[in-house]
Amino acid sequence: MIASCEEDILEVGLRRIVSDVLQHPETPVVVLLPHAALVDLFQKRLAESLPSASSLYITTLARWAAEQPPIGRIVPEIERLSLIFNALRERCWFEQEDRWVLAREALVLVDELTRWGFTMPQDPESFSEQLALAYATHRSTPLQFEARLVHDLWWVLNQNPLELSPTMAYQQQLTRLAALPHRGSCYVVAAERLIPAELHCLTVLARGMTLVRIECSEPGREGDHCTRALRAAWDGPACGTLSERAQTLARHMPISPFVGRVVLVGMESIEREAHEGALQVRQWLTSGCRNIAIVAQDRVVSRRLRAMLERQGVAVYDESGWTFSTTAASTVVMRWLDLVRSGGYYRHLQDLLHSPYLCGDWPAEKRERAASVLENQMLRSNWISDLGVLIQHLEGTTSDQQEGVAVARDMLGRLQQAAQLFQPQALRFAQWLARLMQSLEICGIITGLTLDAAGRQLLGILNQLGQDAERIPGKFTLAEWVRSLDLQFEAASFMEEAPRGPVCMTQLSMTRLRSFGAVLVLGADADHLPFISLQAYFGDVVRAALGLPTRQDILEATRRDLIELISRAGTVKITWRNEVNGEHNRLAPLLQRLDVFHQIAWGKPLLSMRSPLPATPAPAFAPGMPAPRLQSSHVPLSLSASAHNRLLACPYQFFAAAVLRLDDDTTIQETVDKRDYGQLIHEVLYQFHQATPQVSALTLDQAIARLTSLTRSAFGKRKIPDEEMRAWGLRWESRIPSYVAWAAAWEQDGWCWSEGEKMHERLLGAHTPGQVVLKGKLDRMDRRRSSDGEEVAILDYKLKSFSGRIAKDIAQGEDVQLAVYTLLADQPIARAAYLLLDEG
Repeated sequence: MIASCEEDILEVGLRRIVSDVLQHPETPVVVLLPHAALVDLFQKRLAESLPSASSLYITTLARWAAEQPPIGRIVPEIERLSLIFNALRERCWFEQEDRWVLAREALVLVDELTRWGFTMPQDPESFSEQLALAYATHRSTPLQFEARLVHDLWWVLNQNPLELSPTMAYQQQLTRLAALPHRGSCYVVAAERLIPAELHCLTVLARGMTLVRIECSEPGREGDHCTRALRAAWDGPACGTLSERAQTLARHMPISPFVGRVVLVGMESIEREAHEGALQVRQWLTSGCRNIAIVAQDRVVSRRLRAMLERQGVAVYDESGWTFSTTAASTVVMRWLDLVRSGGYYRHLQDLLHSPYLCGDWPAEKRERAASVLENQMLRSNWISDLGVLIQHLEGTTSDQQEGVAVARDMLGRLQQAAQLFQPQALRFAQWLARLMQSLEICGIITGLTLDAAGRQLLGILNQLGQDAERIPGKFTLAEWVRSLDLQFEAASFMEEAPRGPVCMTQLSMTRLRSFGAVLVLGADADHLPFISLQAYFGDVVRAALGLPTRQDILEATRRDLIELISRAGTVKITWRNEVNGEHNRLAPLLQRLDVFHQIAWGKPLLSMRSPLPATPAPAFAPGMPAPRLQSSHVPLSLSASAHNRLLACPYQFFAAAVLRLDDDTTIQETVDKRDYGQLIHEVLYQFHQATPQVSALTLDQAIARLTSLTRSAFGKRKIPDEEMRAWGLRWESRIPSYVAWAAAWEQDGWCWSEGEKMHERLLGAHTPGQVVLKGKLDRMDRRRSSDGEEVAILDYKLKSFSGRIAKDIAQGEDVQLAVYTLLADQPIARAAYLLLDEG
């Protein structure tokens, strides 16, 4: 029996069930709801009318079927994925790094085919013919490969009828449920989107039970103006054009039912969308609303919104969970494995040191001290990789740091011991997992994970994987196994251990038949509403031919869910970003159509490009509030030539560097940049001229040979990969002949090198406490005899092109570096010039 509802479908179901139970109180009653989130709600509402009813069983069809044990073994997902991966590897299909991803996509497809009742032919040729008919084309090589791929992987997973996938087990449970003797009544409420096995189960159940299906042909509530308008906006062309439907509705409904109820708002950024969402939720709570849903279409915005709300003391209960790969718990495991695979790369160690899970069995102060010592040592020694080398660097620290060094050495020792478990060999999946767990124990990470909700769930995932992996055949390299583990974290969801509150975050599909006082939909753009993942196998035409859901089916489900959601909510705010990376971001097509419909029907758009909520005003400073003062200890008492130049160019940069001390070099150098190149050239030229104050005393070839030898010695001492140092060294060597020729000509003009790389200082202003010292290192001072006595020249080496910024600054009078050097020399200077070394 199918009951057509003219009002709320849950109310219809409640009244019908209550009436039947009161008439036949001894008859067993089973109520099947479309999803588990409705079970508690329906039970409470039934209890109000039937407080003493004991023969009622309220559940979902999936839960009811799950009570029947399947015949056979349900094969764990990781085992099934590994079977596909091994099949791809044996056939040399696809690149190694792609196989796990393609294995998961193939697994999804096989389960989908099974779910919708597709039977795979025994031979690939027959399946290829089916695909050719669906594509309406001849059997080409790509088509035959696609058919062979899907066919082979299907049978890899379906060789043994007692080895079941979860989908096959569910179908078997449905069959066993239907085969049991049943009596009484079964009420199926809003049972849409049923798969063939579910339909067959209900058909068989109807032979022994009174089966009542309560459903609506259209979503929403009859008689509700908002529902009526949504249906009119989203009906197909068979009901008339959009303009005709809008004008017809406006004649019967002169006032928009969306006013004060539905708002569409475009935002310019993630931050703005999250901020406006948080402000709206707080306003709803302040107004007394205690049943608020946040529909998270865009999980990035949702996470930002949730963080804002929780900082403001608003708890958010998440029904759908977070992708485990985004949690700090999974991150520490993956960074640890990255460190192992890279042989101890500094970036992975830095990430690991910042994790509170590392050495979680230590007090926080001890762990932080060890991490601080290690980070400082990495910077001082410019350590790039190899934990053993870093331990050697720690040996050379001063005695006053020994306590911190000892703790840091202990931490490194634990990491080094744990890393030795991962040798370059292929192992079974379970063996890699066992070594991972052992290494996490050595590093103290397991202790840290047990103190955190996400960490405890992650340990549960790893323990379950360990059990599931026992039957996985074959061996895997470390890279293959780590890639698989990463994908497991991406597929798993973190579910909070928190009580339900007035604000819940959920998915659109989980809102069906539920009523909310207010709803906030985040990320309602064309990419997220609905979210349709790219299909690696088959287009919509083939999917339809095989009986699988298509893109149109997903759009229709979204349409129905949106109508249900909006019609059952007190107020709805829908937001999206109208710009992403500087490009226009389209609103979801359904909502675009609704906006156009609204303009035609009622003469104004439904959406706004800015929020109607007022921006939060900035707090006003209290009158008489003292201005911040700089402590005397923060006032810089020395000023270098470069700092003086920065002060003139940008006082803000000077303040950040010299006063706030934000100019420290806190990066590890992996490659040689132009600054390091310049420092080496300064060092080489100083050594050269100190040993050869008069270049003309040598022949041109001798001078070139000496300078080249010093260059190779200096560049060879740097702890940078040889090929990079060699490239920079060759660059300078190509300019050595030009430099030596210039030096000889300079000496013919009477000049001779006097000193280089010498620090000079000079007091600025009167000799008073707190006076500033101007200081700087002069690259080179040359002297020559003249009729007026001795002349002094200051030369500053530059590796920049004169045609660039230097020439521009000199022409505009903005370059003061030579003037500062002249002041520092504290003697008459005949010439001051830049010597451009990189212009051969």
